[in-house]
Amino acid sequence: MKTSLWPPRAGVATAVGSAAWHLLAPNASEWTYEGTNTWLLGTPGGGECLVVDPGTTTTSHLDAILETARLRGWRVAGILVTHDHDDHSPGAAELGRRTDAPVYANAPHVADQVIGEGDRIRIDGLDLEVLHTPGHSDDSLTFWEPRERLMLSGDTILGRRSAAVFGRLADFFASSARLRELAGDDTTLLPGHGEPQGDAGPVIDRAVAVRRLRVAQVARLLDAGVTRAADLTAHIYPDIPELRRRAAEISVRATRELVLDERATHACHGHDGHHGHDTVTPTHP
Repeated sequence: MKTSLWPPRAGVATAVGSAAWHLLAPNASEWTYEGTNTWLLGTPGGGECLVVDPGTTTTSHLDAILETARLRGWRVAGILVTHDHDDHSPGAAELGRRTDAPVYANAPHVADQVIGEGDRIRIDGLDLEVLHTPGHSDDSLTFWEPRERLMLSGDTILGRRSAAVFGRLADFFASSARLRELAGDDTTLLPGHGEPQGDAGPVIDRAVAVRRLRVAQVARLLDAGVTRAADLTAHIYPDIPELRRRAAEISVRATRELVLDERATHACHGHDGHHGHDTVTPTHP
């Protein structure tokens, strides 16, 4: 799904299908790209909506959220947070105060009601399933609406970019596999950053392929004696802007951890009867 102009101006609401409206938070940076995506979910003729990732506390952005809801005759019935990062969760509490709507999140200090795997959030015409999808962060949630085929993936899967992995890379692969099972090519991906995508399946495939490529690169560099995370990052991302280098290095650490864990597991289950726990020693920069 391609919008006519991307990125849109902050504060300008854009329809994505019949049940989602997009607003771009005014928090563009090297970390957030053009800004955080805020999503309003509601059906035509319904009296309620959900707001996903209000992001910033900037008054103009919260005003734009409320105006978008008002113009459609919606009452904000709930505020959902995909994960507790500074570009996604801060606006939730203030929006909750302005609407009396509860905040739902997987982080207790953010949420009025903590939600997790298997929970459901229902409003007029929509029934969202809550999926725990760690990888980008341990608390990451994805919201899945099967009837409308909407997948709100936060930063687990972005719109044609790869998100940093602040958690475990093994978790990212498991979460991605799960989302891929749900998402056919007819599923609309509503990510935390970047353009919405009308073909979620291939987008997930690309994100996984990029991470598998990084795993192979790290494995080759470890074999060549490059072990420090900073050095691995310099080899893999030689031209990355300095402000994004920290995020890249965190992802590289997660990748190195996966490679070393897989090698240790392989050594432990070798066919020569020797348990190779000491054959791989994780190194720390």
